Amino acid sequence: MKKFRLRVAALLSGVMLSILATTSVQGQPLATADVFRDWLSQCHAARVCNGVYLVAREGQPVFIGTAGDGGDAARTALTTDSAFDIGSISKQMTAVAVLKLAEDGRLSVDDKVALHLPDFPYAGVTIAQLLSHSSGIPDVLGEYAARLRPGPDGQPAVTLIDGTDIVPFLAALAKPAENAPGETYAYNNTGYMVLASLVEAVSGQPFGDYLQTALFQPLGMNHTLLRTPGTELAIRNRVEAYQPRPNDERRPYDQIPGVYIRGGGGLYSTVIDLLAWQNALDRHLLPAELWHRATTPVRLSDGSTAPYGFGFNLKPDVEGAARISHAGHWRGFKADLSSYPASRIVVIQLTNNGGDDSVDANTAVLRHLAEDRAVDR
Repeated sequence: MKKFRLRVAALLSGVMLSILATTSVQGQPLATADVFRDWLSQCHAARVCNGVYLVAREGQPVFIGTAGDGGDAARTALTTDSAFDIGSISKQMTAVAVLKLAEDGRLSVDDKVALHLPDFPYAGVTIAQLLSHSSGIPDVLGEYAARLRPGPDGQPAVTLIDGTDIVPFLAALAKPAENAPGETYAYNNTGYMVLASLVEAVSGQPFGDYLQTALFQPLGMNHTLLRTPGTELAIRNRVEAYQPRPNDERRPYDQIPGVYIRGGGGLYSTVIDLLAWQNALDRHLLPAELWHRATTPVRLSDGSTAPYGFGFNLKPDVEGAARISHAGHWRGFKADLSSYPASRIVVIQLTNNGGDDSVDANTAVLRHLAEDRAVDR
């Protein structure tokens, strides 16, 4: 099934590129929105694309489209205000929250984490190493969440997890580091959960409140919210995720009851808010020095580098085009926010079809369409 979906995505990509070439030869290029709309219609018809898609050039949308529904029993049509769990795209916001505290002089990214979180059990690790996934600490999200499972007495150890106790949990678990700090790049959700606790400790505010007051409210991101036990019912236009089944049937594949991820994920947002976020980054939300560090590949202790900065993925897309991005994948939600600095094109995809494996390939297709439409102008 997975190979089939990938073949479908590749086929759709080829079809749309053929359309572009044909209309160019005829001298009658399709209108920009029509090209994107045709592509999205074909992708949805193949039961692949189900979500909200936005493509921008020079900070302005050239296409916003929806395909499919919100995953609820009524199959409510998606809108541009539909809010999705954006998964690990949240790491960008966590990283910038830390960097804003650095801008204010309340910490340095080269500080030891334990300077601000005295109970943090990995004494040599710096904030920069958590941000760049080079800390060497173990990723214990599995063990952390396992406490929700029934124990020998049939009762779980806890009834919910929300990330607030991740530092004492690490200290009690006493798991050895997997590598020396700075030695290896290894993607690590636990490190970003610790960063959320760090933001709380330094700012004196709950993590979600700091995100709102320092970032989302000033940027007009009115549909972006951290999912917590207290905000569960406050997420507007909330989308549900699902897994497709034969005969157009579905299995709900939404949030796990009692599980609240923060720092490494947990944010709900919309394509409009994410474009506002990307535009703010492009317009110097951070000082030049901090932005440079955030978007420079991490250098490891042996002199090698890995294509990740501070919350920003620096890997090229599937066709090798340079970009600054982050993907998100949590339960049935799959998302991508990709910025192409050379062409000033931004591609945003928020999806809720857990069987859709086309998001990464679609990023390159949508970039192609935007670049070709720029020529038509």
